[in-house]
Amino acid sequence: MPPVRWSKQLAATAQAWADRCDFEHSQGSYGENLSARSHSSSAEEIVASWASEADHYNYASNRCAAGQVCGHYTQVVWRDSTEIGCGVAVCSRNSPFGGGEWIMAVCNYSPAGNYVGERPY
Repeated sequence: MPPVRWSKQLAATAQAWADRCDFEHSQGSYGENLSARSHSSSAEEIVASWASEADHYNYASNRCAAGQVCGHYTQVVWRDSTEIGCGVAVCSRNSPFGGGEWIMAVCNYSPAGNYVGERPY
């Protein structure tokens, strides 16, 4: 797999989206993973939560287990994505948890991955 490098441009785009505090995908041209947390979390914890979806991914069938999510994982490991940039915001509105402060994290990947029918690696 090619090395992945940090992109200031992707990070700025991710930060701008996180600052909106709307827990929905941006529909932009980059690959994108989102995380909403009701408590403070490290970057390692957030990425580990996405990576843990590997348990639900079946490479042979190129599918997630029934009723499970694995698209965050497949984007993290997508072979052709060579750049990443992330942003985090502390939000006080639009909480997906019913109120209070929450954490919105966004990571963008370029080129985007997660193409239907294609394996991540």
